[in-house]
Amino acid sequence: MTTTVAAATTTPHEDLFGPPPWVPERQIRAVLCGTYFDAIRVTPDLVRDVQRRLGYDIGPVVNSAYAGTWHFLIPLLPGASPAWDVKGSRLLRRGTPLALPPANVTTSRDLRWVVSPKKPLTCPRALREALTGTDLITRPRRRSPSAPK
Repeated sequence: MTTTVAAATTTPHEDLFGPPPWVPERQIRAVLCGTYFDAIRVTPDLVRDVQRRLGYDIGPVVNSAYAGTWHFLIPLLPGASPAWDVKGSRLLRRGTPLALPPANVTTSRDLRWVVSPKKPLTCPRALREALTGTDLITRPRRRSPSAPK
């Protein structure tokens, strides 16, 4: 199954900075998860909605059309074996190799950047909210009818 997702809009400051040192310069290279970032694999059917919900807050996303995988890169989560329990996604274990293309590979039949690795990593909380369809920051809490005012 092929999922088409529009490329995220870049911000002007992205061109001022080069890619992080873990992004290969010339050829695909495997980088171990848990070294520079954690990676969340998201099922293809959720990617479009997650991308729309994150908007400009989306960080680097690498896609392998051949394998049908989408990986959102997030800052290292605390703990030696962090928990991630969001339906439709999976945290890759620390030490799992993740193939990364050079920063300029944005159109490819296989491995490509959907969102530039020059962008800051995606906030784990924002990604969790986008995956669950909630927005904990802007959504007011509902009061139960029996709660005192």
